[in-house]
Amino acid sequence: MEDLPAELHFKIYKTACRDDGTTGSSLSGVSRRIREFSAAYRYQSIAVCGPVQIHRLVEQLRSVPPELRRIL
Repeated sequence: MEDLPAELHFKIYKTACRDDGTTGSSLSGVSRRIREFSAAYRYQSIAVCGPVQIHRLVEQLRSVPPELRRIL
């Protein structure tokens, strides 16, 4: 996967990161390059349950750089 052009990475992540957030989270742990490419899609779809998860999500979202904070 490291040899794929960035455009293909973006298409893959746009489709793959539509679950409860597990895929985006898993991708961020693969490699630095994949973490960078998948960052824009990491929070494309999420699921939270209960106040503890909501609090953790708020803290994570506060750490997202402003240029990646967008609603599509």
